[in-house]
Amino acid sequence: MLWLFISLCDNSFESEMEKILTRPTQPVSLGCRIFIQCRILCHHVPTVPIKAGRCKVAAVSMSKTPRETQPESGPSSPRESAAPRALALLISGASGGGLAPRLAKVLLEHASLDTLHLVVTSAAQKVLRIELGRAFSTPEGLRDMIVGSSESASRVLMWDDADLTAPISSGSYPLIGTVVLPCSAGMAGAMANGISRGLVQRAADVALKQRWPLIVGIRETPMSQILLRNLLVLAQAGAHIVPPIPAFYLTPDPALAMERYIDHYCVRVLDILGISLEAKELRWRA
Repeated sequence: MLWLFISLCDNSFESEMEKILTRPTQPVSLGCRIFIQCRILCHHVPTVPIKAGRCKVAAVSMSKTPRETQPESGPSSPRESAAPRALALLISGASGGGLAPRLAKVLLEHASLDTLHLVVTSAAQKVLRIELGRAFSTPEGLRDMIVGSSESASRVLMWDDADLTAPISSGSYPLIGTVVLPCSAGMAGAMANGISRGLVQRAADVALKQRWPLIVGIRETPMSQILLRNLLVLAQAGAHIVPPIPAFYLTPDPALAMERYIDHYCVRVLDILGISLEAKELRWRA
């Protein structure tokens, strides 16, 4: 039975059938009859009824019908277009109101972003009012400060911190990175402990779980042991701890020092995000 099964499954079927035809008739089991009948059907030859018990197998033509040539597969379907390049900029209630608007401008100019998602906490709005003025303390005012009347306006989406239905609250919405700038000590503690009470905290948590670049621009000094532990937890989870420290080696004109320091910081953030920006005048040179 085994030899017949093997012969029926390879290309030696004709020779095996010849052996059956030339040997004396012998009992053929039901399984054997089924295998022979199926093999004959597969070779497109006339079927021969096989009786139970002793039987004689009539000689049949073993000429094989050429197998139909499988049609060559056509060109592969075009790949789906690449996902839009989107980034989340989250502003918490730490001092440093001029950092995020400048970074947003640099990102829109050099990062080829399709969408910049901007979220401002209620505490951040109060700090912005003190540092930038009332006109730029609201989300709308901050957006106008970033894009003005340029074509970039359509690429900036503002979200309320309470709106957890925003796309950046889900890991299914891909981002090239998430930046928390400035980041307060309280925000760092919430992120380190997986607390997601608002959109800023949730978006940061999504970046951690998705292993996307998460840049934490912590603005606090001196740092307590609790804050240092929280920052260590974030770093171990994959976040980049990038405090906005002035690059004193730039030795800028005192009148332009703040602007130069912020631009240097923006370059460092873009480096982490993998966005190329030469800016030799903002880098170390011996």
